[in-house]
Amino acid sequence: MNDTLKFMTKDDVKAGRRFYHKDDHHSQEFAFRKNFGRTLYLKRNNFKAVGEITGVFDDGFEVSIWLFNQEAKVRIPYNECIIIEPKL
Repeated sequence: MNDTLKFMTKDDVKAGRRFYHKDDHHSQEFAFRKNFGRTLYLKRNNFKAVGEITGVFDDGFEVSIWLFNQEAKVRIPYNECIIIEPKL
C-alpha cells in the first residue's frame, strides 16, 4: 500500500469523519453523521444511512442494521478504513 494512506483509529469515530473502504479506494465514500444530535450513523456518499454505530472498540467499530425485523451487527476493523483528509 501507499505510505501516504492514513488508516482510521478509535479516535476517528466521530461525526464528520469521512473514509473509504480499503478495497473500494476512491470509489464510494462513507462518513459518520449524527442523527438529530443523538446517535451516530454511518452514511454513504449519497447520504443514505447504512446503519447505526452501536459500539466503538480498540480494534474496530460495530454497525447495526435492521433487516426484516431482525438486528444484524457487523464489526469493521480500523485497518480496512482509509481516512479522507479535509481539503485545506
